[in-house]
Amino acid sequence: MGYKLELDLPNYGKGVEVYLEGLGILENGGTYEVSDEEAAAFRVVHQIVTYHTNPDTGMVTHTTEEPGPTVLEYFKDREGIKVSASKKKSKDAEETPPGQTHGGPQSTSPVVPDDNTDPVDGSTKPEGGDGQ
Repeated sequence: MGYKLELDLPNYGKGVEVYLEGLGILENGGTYEVSDEEAAAFRVVHQIVTYHTNPDTGMVTHTTEEPGPTVLEYFKDREGIKVSASKKKSKDAEETPPGQTHGGPQSTSPVVPDDNTDPVDGSTKPEGGDGQ
């Protein structure tokens, strides 16, 4: 389910950028649509991880994850943040180009260095040498 989020934090001026974990950087005083996909990602960011241990050794044997709260649950009764269910349907994938989010363009391709690039500082080593 998508949401409408209205941000009006009294201790921040209008237009001040505010970071909301799981939603990104938003401007105070703005109203935002949170898509189904963004709402699902928000729940992953806030998921609850339980570590299960072996009582004899104290070693972690496995973990279980539970989805975190919904956007509506998380911001319930938070001063300056009003959330309501959105009547808008989720955007189709064709409407949002790959790599586009609220924050603008982002790289969707990992940077893979070639064999001559130092993985630590990114400098290029001379051909045929080890750079020493």
